[in-house]
Amino acid sequence: MLSRRTHAISTAGISVILAVSAAGCGSSSSPSPSGADTHSTVSTNGSTATGGSAQSIESLLPKAREEGTVVWYTSVSAREVPEITGAFEKKYPGIKVQALQMNASQIPPRVITEQRASKYVADVISGNSSYLWQLKAAGAYQPYDAPDAGPQPAGLDLPDGYRGVIYAVTDVMSYNPAALAAKHIDPPKTWEDLTKPEWKGNFSINPQSVGWYMALIQQMGHDKALALVKALASNSPLIVTSHTLADTQVEGGEPLATASGYGYDAASFAAKDPQHITFVNTNPLPTEVDLVNLAKNAPHPAAARVLADWIQSQEGQSEIVKVSNEVSLRTDVDNNPDVWDLTKWKPVFSPVDISSDDYNKYLKEYQAAVHAS
Repeated sequence: MLSRRTHAISTAGISVILAVSAAGCGSSSSPSPSGADTHSTVSTNGSTATGGSAQSIESLLPKAREEGTVVWYTSVSAREVPEITGAFEKKYPGIKVQALQMNASQIPPRVITEQRASKYVADVISGNSSYLWQLKAAGAYQPYDAPDAGPQPAGLDLPDGYRGVIYAVTDVMSYNPAALAAKHIDPPKTWEDLTKPEWKGNFSINPQSVGWYMALIQQMGHDKALALVKALASNSPLIVTSHTLADTQVEGGEPLATASGYGYDAASFAAKDPQHITFVNTNPLPTEVDLVNLAKNAPHPAAARVLADWIQSQEGQSEIVKVSNEVSLRTDVDNNPDVWDLTKWKPVFSPVDISSDDYNKYLKEYQAAVHAS
């Protein structure tokens, strides 16, 4: 069972990306289809790197409606995609979104393979940064920052042209209050609590949660983060490879908790059954981001900008938060306060601009530490 948020991480998936990238992807000399725009770099203050002013959605609409279609490669869940695209199409009639939903690990090799063959299909691409950043390194994007994206939060430092964030995901501990009370075990407040004797064999851990591990490294340093993960692994956790399955098991009472849950997912479970599942946010709060970027040589350049701009706008972000319970990094969007409250929890972001080699190093190190390599 895959997590509702489809970006499960695997060494094999990254290996495919590396192999395809090494073979070479579309270079700047690749032919552009008619009408493609590969040079407009717009910063968040509305100016372009090549001069001039950012185009507003209103000025793009006539051309976007002439194009009629925008192709979106995304790892947003299959259940949520129709609601999000429906809201966009209602706002901008005449532009049809063709969404291809897939696991985030599948997006980079598909895009790179297509572009190597000079087949430019995707307009807008979104997914977990651990995967999607590899496309920037491969030259598969055109730089573009939505004029109304808003400022970056402290601790997140994305470069000009690649600042698009569709949402953020927090890493939390979920637990079963009723089952803990029956066993007279105190709820966990920190991950270190799960290393105590009473928790032996009573919690789960996800060997694919390398984003969480990298955020812990950002927070406490490499050696302490690795020592924590090894201590957790020494306490006989159940291995589970789906965040949603982990919460489902916790709600059922076996095991009592999970060390690697997602805040949005746990909050959705807790809203329906608070007696049997709730969660704790640590401070600092490990946070991962999902990126949204424009594809190189996007075949529908105007419609691509309209969709990318709307996704990052206050209206688009509010719709995405409503549909998914994910976190918007905009300060003018109302997030679920149980998941995201900057007055209570300071986010520590998993690094985004990480090379494939470094990513694989941390992935292998983390999986070896939890005895899942």
